Amino acid sequence: MSTPPPRLPLASKLWYGVGYLPDSIMNNLFYALVFVVYQIELGISGTIIGGAMMVSRLWEAFIDPFFGNLSDRTRSRWGRRRPYMVAGAILGGLMCFALWSPPQEVSKEYQGWYFAIVAVLFYTAYAIYSVPFMALGLGMSSNDQDRTSLFGWRVAANNLVCCTLVPAAPLLVYNKWLGDTPLASLSNIGLIAGLMIIGSGILAAMKISEHESSQVAKGSESHVGMIDGFRCVMKSAPFLMTTGIVSFTIIGMCAAGNLTLYLNLTHVYPGGTEVEKKLATELSAITGTVSAVLGLVFAPLVSSISAKMGRRNMLLTAIFGIMAAFLLSPLFFSQTYPYLQLVFATMTNLCVTAVWVLTLPMLADACDYDEIQNGVRREGIFTAMYNWGIKVAVAMIGVMSGLVIDNSGFVATMAEQSESTKAILTWSFALGPIPFFAACAIMTWYFPLSAEKIQAMRDERTRKSALTH
Repeated sequence: MSTPPPRLPLASKLWYGVGYLPDSIMNNLFYALVFVVYQIELGISGTIIGGAMMVSRLWEAFIDPFFGNLSDRTRSRWGRRRPYMVAGAILGGLMCFALWSPPQEVSKEYQGWYFAIVAVLFYTAYAIYSVPFMALGLGMSSNDQDRTSLFGWRVAANNLVCCTLVPAAPLLVYNKWLGDTPLASLSNIGLIAGLMIIGSGILAAMKISEHESSQVAKGSESHVGMIDGFRCVMKSAPFLMTTGIVSFTIIGMCAAGNLTLYLNLTHVYPGGTEVEKKLATELSAITGTVSAVLGLVFAPLVSSISAKMGRRNMLLTAIFGIMAAFLLSPLFFSQTYPYLQLVFATMTNLCVTAVWVLTLPMLADACDYDEIQNGVRREGIFTAMYNWGIKVAVAMIGVMSGLVIDNSGFVATMAEQSESTKAILTWSFALGPIPFFAACAIMTWYFPLSAEKIQAMRDERTRKSALTH
């Protein structure tokens, strides 16, 4: 009878949650402030800003596999991942301050180039930190319940940032608490956020211990090649299915989510005046904050619930819950009861939080399966390719949302949108995500791995090794 995997201490899970703060702050704050700084305050063309953002994210996608493979091959007294976490946190904190402290007494062209260069350096730091950090989590424990709990704390940390710093930062720009001018406030926000990134990143790197199973064996680092890693990743059905579930969830949620403001402007506040636009944006902000708070509370509970239901059953329940929420969504956008859409936000956020928490242990299972098959731990390259899948999904979101909006006939200056416009927006929101979530359910049902199967494969490998020797 095999010995059950050792349990992970609560302190390790908490510190892993702390370790996700730099990742979340960098990624979420960037999108919360970038247009406030460079378009509204500095007057740089939105096209230039968008182009620089695209280049910086493409650059990050290009270097992700490099840092993933590099951390897979690293052998040091501090482990494989932690040196990169420290370096990435320090560089990320510095670039966060630089990003929100642009030069003022220079030309718009110079400011545009400044943003483009700093954005590339910013996302270089993000890649240095985020890829090894996530890879570290994939190898911290082989206990299935601990893995689910560990990534629950990761999701909780992200929701903490999303319900505090992200909504607060744009408000702090203009209330003069942190500076006499918006740009002075932005610079101080960058300083505070930068110190948070450096402090939480270094503390997490010091406190988190790499599980011995995640350490690369002496002499084996030469076998952790990038090309071989690509080949194994693309042949791994468990990896492809996990990445597919996450990517399709992102497409379904965010492509529809981009239509929320338009549904509020057509159904809840349809007058087309500045006051109604303000009310519509405030309602969207309130529902987003409430969703983040709910996720913060629910994420740590997912582990205990899935232990009783089983990971597959709970994940299927969550996916079907999201589908039900979208199918019922036409009932929740009401001019008479505008806050009724909080019901929709609650239903989707609780279910999506479960998806985020439960899919990362599935990615860890895929890494375990690769190790059993090939004898090498390479969470880094798996993490990098997983991130690629997400970036492809994010690229599709803007295209899909834009097509729906352009073809709906929506005109922002109209006091009353046409019935056809309302119908297109309503049913695109309600039905558009359903095929993506149906695909998620199918992949979840046929996912081939479980904690029990992984352990049985390990035991069989140990038995064969003992017979050989």
